Amino acid sequence: MVDLAEWNLTIPEPSSPVVIETNVLNRNYRSDYFYRTPDGSVTLWAPVTGRYTPELNYPSTELRETRPDGSEYNWKYEDSVSLMQADLRVNQVPSSGKMIIGQIRTVGDSQGTPDSALISLRYRLDPTMEGKTPVTGQVEALIRTKPDTLKIPPQILLRNIPLDGPFSYELRLSRTGVLSVRLFTHGRGNGELSVQLDQRWASYHLYFKAGAYVEDKEGPSTEGGKVTFNRLVTMHQPNNR
Repeated sequence: MVDLAEWNLTIPEPSSPVVIETNVLNRNYRSDYFYRTPDGSVTLWAPVTGRYTPELNYPSTELRETRPDGSEYNWKYEDSVSLMQADLRVNQVPSSGKMIIGQIRTVGDSQGTPDSALISLRYRLDPTMEGKTPVTGQVEALIRTKPDTLKIPPQILLRNIPLDGPFSYELRLSRTGVLSVRLFTHGRGNGELSVQLDQRWASYHLYFKAGAYVEDKEGPSTEGGKVTFNRLVTMHQPNNR
């Protein structure tokens, strides 16, 4: 069961993105973009026709971590070991074949520094499998090791993950700036990587996001990305180094 007590939700309404606050989300909120299933999992849907903010560039239906009172929770990596774990299934991707399913993002500031991604975890269909059954994809990590990094080559962590196939991921950022990513599947192996971030990241406020962020904005309203989370947790451990 997914506990939403410390999350809010952004949905891509046709007119503009809308934030569903934590207290509303936890009063059995349901819409075309988000719903719970009897087993306690949650499904998020983002059509390519949805509206999006300038910093995102594409439509998204995503959970964003908050405090229990609903205020946004932003943290610096030197203050704690920060961890997000998810068990999920990617149910649908847009025609581009690409959808971001987990992020660590930075908070924009009054000096004009934009909200941007430190890491994006992306599910991408294998283009060689087009027209074949079963359709499989891979999970890639796009990491900005330095705040001013512009070109981010994807690093493939795990291949042969079918649509609707269960898998898990873990994003962990240590107090010394070591970013670790781990992927797990049931009987199909696992993948991981670990990188040292540039010290300049220590001054940035960060937060976790998870959901369906489609890297596509063309097509009919039936096209988009859908993901189901069976488990989604975050932890911040200030006493661990």
